[in-house]
Amino acid sequence: MIFISHSSKDDPTANLICEYLENNDIECWLDHRDAKPGSQWEDSIVSAIKDSDLMLLVFSNHANVSKHVGRELTLAAKNEIDIIPIKIEEFHPISKFEYYLVDIQWYNAIGVPLENHLNKLLDYVNEYLSQIKGKTLPRPPIEREFFRGIYLPKKEVEFLEEIELITGESFEYVEDFINIVNNEFKNLGLLLSEENTVEGIGILDCNLEEMPESMRNIDNLNVLILDNTNLKSIPEWFSKFKHIDFLSFYKNNLKNLPENFVDFNYLEVLNLSHNNISFLPESTGNMDFQYLYLSNNNLQTLPFSFVNISGVIELSENPLAENPDLKTRYILSSLKRRYDNVDIDLPKFKFDFERDENVIKRIDDLIYDYYQLNIVSPEDMFDSERKQEQICFELITIGYTSIDHLIDVFLGGEHDIKRTAKEILDLILVDIEPNWKDIILNEN
Repeated sequence: MIFISHSSKDDPTANLICEYLENNDIECWLDHRDAKPGSQWEDSIVSAIKDSDLMLLVFSNHANVSKHVGRELTLAAKNEIDIIPIKIEEFHPISKFEYYLVDIQWYNAIGVPLENHLNKLLDYVNEYLSQIKGKTLPRPPIEREFFRGIYLPKKEVEFLEEIELITGESFEYVEDFINIVNNEFKNLGLLLSEENTVEGIGILDCNLEEMPESMRNIDNLNVLILDNTNLKSIPEWFSKFKHIDFLSFYKNNLKNLPENFVDFNYLEVLNLSHNNISFLPESTGNMDFQYLYLSNNNLQTLPFSFVNISGVIELSENPLAENPDLKTRYILSSLKRRYDNVDIDLPKFKFDFERDENVIKRIDDLIYDYYQLNIVSPEDMFDSERKQEQICFELITIGYTSIDHLIDVFLGGEHDIKRTAKEILDLILVDIEPNWKDIILNEN
């Protein structure tokens, strides 16, 4: 069972975490839901903490000053209950919390909606619970084999020896994470965990072409670098490396990514620059990147999820701006407003309707009406939004943008017109509206 410690002011956050974990068969305990009322309230909290396998601490500014959360944390530490602090706001813990949490790994959920963290948090909790249970369960012995001066798991040695045979090079051990991600090795680099299992692999300037099936023998791969290896594709089974956090396929011959590539919940750095990629899975933008490198590819459009992408993104030297459809224009405009390093100049917007003065006046009136509907009282908000949707429909119908182009190119077969029409209108009003009439009348 997991005890979820939190301030009462963070009840919605605690409820969201609890519901997601319990939907995935992890029992949780919440004081406002499970504690017995009256004088038994404190007793039931104490019993629940003592009976729990793990404490999740929803750590916010509210929790930081909560006496109840402080007592729960003290009791968990006294009973040697493992604690996972989930930091949902940026602040410095007070001394009491700092004392108990000084040597504990934090889970950082700052910056993006908590919903985007739930799947990753579930993996994190499951791994923690398996480690706790593993403390009392005997582990089967690992069959090991001598490789370059160290005994490594036999099944991992099979893969390493195959790579050496393919490339004609020899692996050298690197000391830590920084050494391997900075390519501080000649051609083949190997990073080991404290248990002497393969944690990181680096392959540079070798003719690999494809990932050997024997790579599936690696159990806990966190870092993979395959740079300038003539790699042509990524197999579906590669998604087995759920905990990988650094991945580089720089300067290869990749044309696309498998759909299940978006299943890497821990991936923080992804380098796909200098390939020939023309397609990205639709949910790529929902991944929790810190750095995403896509420069020097053949991308002509991007998944719509990129409007919400987090982290640093590099898109230079792609044909995105050569003839952007409305979807690509909207995504790039959104990225340019959020990131200084997205240096892509979009061509002037091309209107698809005939330059009819009556049409121009009607569009001008509709834009004015749309803005006026933003100035309403809270009780009229629903009716105002309904009228704004009607304006969107009319703008599309009279040719402000081509409805056929909208369905065929922008929606890609999805007919959720209402949501998309509002997105398009936002784009055009923000980027074009101040002088849209002059653009039309003065255009050759």
